[in-house]
Parts: sequence; C-alpha cells; structure tokens
Amino acid sequence: MLGAGFRAGQLREQRSILGAEGGLCRKRFTQGQSCTAAGAEAIAFACVDGQVCKGFSFAKTGVTPGTCAPTGEIGAGCVASAQITGCADGLRCQAGVCAEKPGSGACTTNADCKDGVAFCNGTQCPLLGAAGAACASSDQCTSRFCEPSSGKCVENDPACHEP
Repeated sequence: MLGAGFRAGQLREQRSILGAEGGLCRKRFTQGQSCTAAGAEAIAFACVDGQVCKGFSFAKTGVTPGTCAPTGEIGAGCVASAQITGCADGLRCQAGVCAEKPGSGACTTNADCKDGVAFCNGTQCPLLGAAGAACASSDQCTSRFCEPSSGKCVENDPACHEP
C-alpha cells in the first residue's frame, strides 16, 4: 500500500533518487555533488542512475569523498589513484584518462588486462590460451578452464557435462 499522498508514478520517481545504505534510505547525490558512503559497497548506489562517485576511496584510515559524474567512456577524465576512477566497466584510468585495457603490456593484476583477451602473469598481459595451450590456472584460458592434470587449456570442464 502506498503512503498517504503518493501516487504510483511518484513512488517510482522516489525509488530512482533514493539509495539504501545500512538498511536505511537516503537521497542519492546528483551530478556535481560531493558523494560519500559508510562503506565501499554502498558507494555504488550513492549517485543517481548513470552517475558514479568519481574520486571516491575507502580505507581503514578514512574516506576520500568523490563527485558524482557520468560514467567515463574512452577519453574521459578520471582519477587513477581512487577506488572509483570514474571509468566505465572494462576500461582503466591511465594518466588521468579512461582507456581500453591492453591486450599486451605491463600489469600487476588481471584487472589491468583486456577482459576476455589477456590475463596478467604478474608482470605482462599475454593473450589467453586456446584449447591445447599450456596453463597454470583457468583465468589463463579463453574457455576459462585449465585441466589440472595436463596443465592445458580445454574447451570445457568435462565434469560439468553429461556423456
């Protein structure tokens, strides 16, 4: 049942501008407003739809507020030192600009390499292995399955399929 004075359209509008944090609703921040949250998970819902809290970081030592901004596509400005850089999923912040993740080059984690194309071996982004390629873990294979006994990429996990 709707609260007194609310019509269905107004309720939908309220849902689009309210976010939950700690089980409580609070008004979501709009473009250009400073944004923060009590935890790293809650920040995903701090800004209105289509916006991210660019520049936000959460650490034991404290919170660095961000600013609500549209999700950055290739070429948009970003904050490389923040947990929320401002770049869209699949992009990384490089020298203050959103860019595609590389299919090769330097890396420190798999998140530094182009999704579905390459993985991080600790220092470089080599291409994912096709069936038959040598592997040490499943994140090194295009199929996402490395057969442990052979150390080779296979098309799929045989244990997951009926004969």
